Order: sequence, then structure tokens, then C-alpha cells
Amino acid sequence: MYKTLFYDFKRGFFKPVTLLFLVLFAATGIGLASLVQSRIAQMGTGAFMNVLLLAVDLTENKSYVLGYVYTVEEDQVVPIRGVLSYKVSCTNGTDSNRKIEVVKGETTFDGLIEEEKPLSANTTSLMQDLERVSCQVEISIYTARGGRGYTGFQTPYLVNGRAIISYSVNLVTSVGPSAALLYDIGFARTDSKVNIVVALLSLESEDFEANLYLKELPAGSAPQFGVGPSGVVAENPEGKGFINVGVVRSRKITVLQYDLSNTNTTSVEFIIAKKINGNYKYYAYRSAFLNVVGGISAIIRQSLVYILTTIALSLFAAFSPLIPIYLVNVYIAKPRSQGALEFVLARPITRLDIYMSRFLAGILVVVAATTLFYTAVMAGVKLSIGIALDLYANVLLYLSLLLPLVAFYSVCYFLATLVRGARYLALSIVVFVLFKFLLSVIATAIILMTYGGLYTPEVARVSAKTEYVLKYLNPLGIGDLVQYYVYEHYNMTSAIPYPEVVSEFVNPWYIGVAVAGWICIPAAIGWLRFKKANLAS
Repeated sequence: MYKTLFYDFKRGFFKPVTLLFLVLFAATGIGLASLVQSRIAQMGTGAFMNVLLLAVDLTENKSYVLGYVYTVEEDQVVPIRGVLSYKVSCTNGTDSNRKIEVVKGETTFDGLIEEEKPLSANTTSLMQDLERVSCQVEISIYTARGGRGYTGFQTPYLVNGRAIISYSVNLVTSVGPSAALLYDIGFARTDSKVNIVVALLSLESEDFEANLYLKELPAGSAPQFGVGPSGVVAENPEGKGFINVGVVRSRKITVLQYDLSNTNTTSVEFIIAKKINGNYKYYAYRSAFLNVVGGISAIIRQSLVYILTTIALSLFAAFSPLIPIYLVNVYIAKPRSQGALEFVLARPITRLDIYMSRFLAGILVVVAATTLFYTAVMAGVKLSIGIALDLYANVLLYLSLLLPLVAFYSVCYFLATLVRGARYLALSIVVFVLFKFLLSVIATAIILMTYGGLYTPEVARVSAKTEYVLKYLNPLGIGDLVQYYVYEHYNMTSAIPYPEVVSEFVNPWYIGVAVAGWICIPAAIGWLRFKKANLAS
């Protein structure tokens, strides 16, 4: 039996038409993954966060770009790939029509951006009349999840005799109490933690490092703790209720975490300070709101599920039934019309062996085709946007593709015991069209005729109920029933028309009975026909 099954599987799997189907499905899966990525990017879901600090030192003829593009998954910061482009152009008040491109760059990143480069223009004319210089900063971030652009106008300022232009995307100004320290900070809160991403640039020392202190603020409260000008020597911040979160370093991106599992705070104060000779020097102080990112992941996954079910997987579901139709023709219908099965029985093999081995071999080919397509789609999505669905959703979506195909294969297998050859192909295509298209059309027409031809809200509710009841009576409708639980898992049932009506009729036990019935009953009736059928041509 096993040898026969393996032989029949190879015979069906390596047919040129089957291989063509598999190649097309794999290519389609990769293409649809790109489509999913582009659609999510167009939806503007706020699918990533970023910190970014750009500084131009006109005196030292250098530019610095520090940034991190990321999302947060399961309390962890996860980098996102993309491309950063930036440009700083300045005009001198004595010649406002002449724009000097001070620095321009483009760099690819995998989350982390740490770039230092010389300026691309001679800035001598700018330095001659610094007070009248105006600079435009242009920054663009492109990722598979969408893009962002920032534009700002800055005037240079002097720090320790150096002319500096700086821009940060999260803070109103990146200059703290000490103008020698530039920074940008992003806070991303999940249910239990705050993830802190810090971009820091010290103009005092390349080896600068300090500590970041954090203090939770009750909801709605204003900051109570202020600091004086740069250089003030003050007490330990921990004596003011601050907690030492970790060390931050110049010219580096630092990622820190703070436990918030026992609080519901929505804003914090933070201090960047350094202990010097037993005292503390404060370099930066601000208050900030915490971005709650649990919603971002949920929105992205909801968008992904919606696009997958309405575009990518629905296309596969529309055309994949051609595989069962073709396989049954190869295994049963065509050999019956040619009398080939009668010769097979001349070997030491029974009719039941033929029937079961070819039935199971066809199911294995269907499993291979479905697995190849689904893997191509989900791997492409993961590689392009860096996000994946959880195991529960993946299993359900995979089954929503596989189970209808196996059920329809069983129906086609039964049809091949009734008719053979070209008549089988014609009958199976008619049955496919009936299940895929006509059944719901006929039901809708009957409902409209019953209610006088007017599509009222009551008719819509009855149609939604009827549609889901009919899916149990349709082998190709089982997938929609399974996908309902994916929508429910991601709180998306509102995307289904009249979910309160539909929920009354979607039941996992009913789905299991329907799947078992559509697979086993046609196969069993088909066997009763096959064991008595004339296998001669």
C-alpha cells in the first residue's frame, strides 16, 4: 500500500501540468506578498517609530546622523530595514538667492543609523556672517511599511566656538541645558515595559557617557522637578524620585528598557546626568508622553489579515480547485476511459488499494501545493515588512486554504466514479462553478424574490445568515468559516457584514462535522460505486 501510494504521489506530483501549477502558485505567492507589502505601506498605519538626530558642524566640516527605525514586538525593540535620505542647504543673508548644499546623503539601514561624513561644500562664506545664515533640513525615511518626511528651518548657533546646525524629529529642540549635548529620544510603551531609544551626540568629548534617569508621572500631572542652567552641580537624581535606567553614550544609539508592569502612567520625566567628583552634572531634562505601541502591532496585523483574506488567499481559493479537478482526471477519470485500471488489477493489487492509494496521493499533492503557496506568501510578507502572524492565525489561515481543496478533491473523486474522460471534466467544472459562484447567487435571488425584490436592512441580515449557513453545504465555503475565527482572534469581526448574526451560525463543532462529511461521505459513496464499476474502456 505504501509503495503504491508513493508511486501514485510521484506520478501526480511530477506531471508537467502539476509542476506548472506549483511554479505558478509559488511565483504568485511571492508576487502577492509584494502586493500585501505595498498595500500596507499605502494604508499609513503608523507602522514604525524612529528617533533621528542630524547635526552639522560648520567649523569642523563634519556632519553626524544618528537614528534608529523600529517597532516593538512582545516588549522587545525590533529593527526595520529601509533607506534614509537627507540634505541640508543653507543661504547667506548677503546672498539669499544662492543656496549652498552643505551635506547630502543616502544610506540603507537595518534599524540602526550611525553615520559621520565630511561636508560636501566649502562653508567659508557662511562662517563670515553666521547670524544671517538660514538652513533648510530635509529628511526622508522609506521602509516597506511606508515612509515619513521631515522638513525644518534652522539657524546655526555657537557652542564652544563651533557653529552647529542640529535637527531632531521627536523633540522641539535637541539642545538641553548644556548646549554641548544634542539628543533625540523615543519612548514606546507596551503593557509591561517602556522601551527607550536614545540618539546622543556630545560636542565636548567623543568618549562622553552619562546616565539616563527616569521618573513616572501620574496621569494628567505636570512636571514638578526642574533644573538650572548648564554646569549646575546638583544632588543625586535618585534622591528626587528618579530611577537610573542605564548608560547612554555619545555618537551611539542606545536602547534601554524600564519595567512598567505595576503602573498605568502615561508620561515621564527624564534626566541625562553624569557624576563628577562625587556630584552630579545635569546635561538634559525633559518630560515626555509615552507612545503606546500595542495598538500599532494590532493595526498592522489587522491590515495584514484583511489584505491576505480579501486579496492574496482569495485568489488562491478561486483558482486552486483546478488542481483537484486535474489530479482526479489523472488518477481515475482518464485511466477509466482508457481501460488502464483493468490492467493495473492484473498485478497483485486490489481495487481498494487502487482507490485509496490514488485518493491519498491526490490529497498529498494538494497539501504540497497549498503549503508551497502559503509559505511563499507568508515568507515574502515577513521578509518585506518584518512582521508575521502568530501560530494560531497561521494554522487557521493555512487550514482555510487546505480543507476546502481536500473536500472538493473528495467530491471530484466521487464524480470520477460516475462518469469518465471528457464527461468527468465537464461535470467537475460545472460543479465547481455551482459551488463557487452560482449557489450564493441563487440563494440571494430567492431571498430577494421572497421579500419583494427590495434590498432592505432585513433582507441584508437574512442574506448574511443564509450565506454562512450555505457555507456548511459547500465544500469550497469551509475556508470562510475557518477564517471567521482569524477575524475574531484579531478583533476584526466588525469587518464582516452583520457579525452578530453570523456569530450565531459559526461553530467549530459544526465546521468539523462539515469538513469530515465533505471529505468522507463522497469518498465512501465513491468507493461503493468504484468497487462495482466496469473498469474496461
